[in-house]
Parts: sequence; C-alpha cells; structure tokens
Amino acid sequence: MTTARFTLGETGFAVSDLEAEVTFYERLGFKRLERKTGNPADHAMMYDGHAVIGLYQLEFTSPTMGFYVHDPEQTVKELLEIGIEVEVERKGDNTFIAAYFDSPNGVPVQIASLDWFDHPGSREERTSKIGTFGEFAIGVESLDEAIRFWNSVGLPTLAGPYQGEMNYAILGSKDFPVGLHEYPEPAPNAPTFFSPDQKEMIATLKTEGIPVTWEMAGPSGEIEHALVQTPNGHTLFLFTWELP
Repeated sequence: MTTARFTLGETGFAVSDLEAEVTFYERLGFKRLERKTGNPADHAMMYDGHAVIGLYQLEFTSPTMGFYVHDPEQTVKELLEIGIEVEVERKGDNTFIAAYFDSPNGVPVQIASLDWFDHPGSREERTSKIGTFGEFAIGVESLDEAIRFWNSVGLPTLAGPYQGEMNYAILGSKDFPVGLHEYPEPAPNAPTFFSPDQKEMIATLKTEGIPVTWEMAGPSGEIEHALVQTPNGHTLFLFTWELP
C-alpha cells in the first residue's frame, strides 16, 4: 500500500486581478485566511471550511496542486530517490522556500512548509455556496499509468479504479482527494465541488450573475452539473453527487 506523503493541499491559480478574484470567491462563500508570515498583497488564501484556493498574482501554468508538509527537505530527498526531477527554490541563506515538480498529466506540483502556511484542514462547517470540495480533477490518457505515477510520489489510491463510460480512480487523502479521469476528450483540470442539491445551487448562482459556462442535465431533464468561470478565466466543476 502506498504511504501517504501528502495530505494537506491547495488548488493554486495564477491571476492578473487579485482583488476581483478574491471578491468572486467571497461571493461563493469563501473566507480569506492569513499566512503565518503575513499576507502580502500579491496573493490570497481562500477557504470554505474544506477547500483551500491559493490565488497568486504571478505568471505560471495553473491550476497547480500545492502540498504543505512538516519536513519539506525530507520530502524532496524522498522524491529525488525515486527519480522525480525536483526544482528547489531557496533564499540567499539557503533557507527552503518551495519545491516544484511536473506530473505527466500536465499538472505542476508545489511543495511548501507548514511553517509558511498553517493549513486548517477539513472541518465540519462548510461555507461554500457551490457544495463540498470533492476532488482536484485531472484528465489522463492512461488511467493505469497515472495511478502508478501518483502512487509513486505519495498519493495512495482511496477508491477504484472503476471501469465504465468513464474510467476513474480517487487518490490522495480525505483533506485533498485527487480524481484521475480517463476522459474521451480533453477537459480542464480543476477543483470539483459536489452536492445533492447542486441544481438549486446552480440556479441560485445564475440569478446572482455568476458566469456558468457549461451545463448538463440529469435524468429528470433538470440542470444538475455545470462549469463556473472565475473573473480570471479559471474553471470550477459543480456536480450533483452526495459524498459518502
């Protein structure tokens, strides 16, 4: 069984207008968190009781998966030992800032210390108007190969793999599940939110002027799934589903 190397994570987005994005997430029920070392103007950490969304006024491929660990130096050492190419960013005095590696599925991964950000983890009370964070969804060409890679870097398989109209598996931890989906066509990698009442939530978002860019009807003919677009053009998946 794979040992969980990463348990506390965030979805990271590069943004050009930080305050517009913060306002958007606040409309969805997220609250802004403070870092241990302060909260500089170039980024914001948004939280809804479960999901952490990191908004960074920088240029990078996004979304990213960011993980917070107690001993980042040891984590980097373990990744290097299994052949993962890791880039480490340090201060002038060699103090660790962050580490980065790329996945074969096109998702950049960042590793940071819990000394930098005291990740709150998952709580019972949720504030989001778009349901409960259920997974960071990644589209893959080969489910088996993707599972092997993510298992190797420390994301254990939680459920699956399942075979059907769409082959998929859930990896990671209860605080940051990662969904691997063998889509028939390319789809954006994005955080996904689930609720059994999602159709009502989607209807409310539309009346409040939140951009809904894609919709799918359920068996009843009513809209049950949707994509929401943020002011900076990022995607959030909304699905009708009751999490166990």
